[in-house]
Amino acid sequence: MGALVSYLYPRIIKKETIKILFFLVILYALSITFSPLVILYGGAFLILIRNILDPIIFNLINSRLNRVIESKYRATALSTFNMIRGIPYAVSIYLISYIAGYYPTVKIASIFGIIMMIFILWGYILIKKPNSNQ
Repeated sequence: MGALVSYLYPRIIKKETIKILFFLVILYALSITFSPLVILYGGAFLILIRNILDPIIFNLINSRLNRVIESKYRATALSTFNMIRGIPYAVSIYLISYIAGYYPTVKIASIFGIIMMIFILWGYILIKKPNSNQ
């Protein structure tokens, strides 16, 4: 699914903006929040949405980084971004697995989805510039 969406990415996203990126990331977070709460087919649909959005968001971020970083620093910056992108998973897995022993996974997934939305909105507020052409 991800390979197909990456292939179709230029046709899906015509104009890359911060607003589109944050909208897609919020949609991704909502799918994390609500997929454990809905019935089987609804959860499967939200997981499918998440699998479609992941490569789109990744490509949006990479193309944005390619535009703002000088070419001599680009490879290092993209490598660093990919490394940093995986750190939250590596760090939080211990906390999540510990909590999963005491609470239902439905609650845990919903709570982490809500936390993710809070951080996304906070990041959008921090990044948004008053006279930005985005």
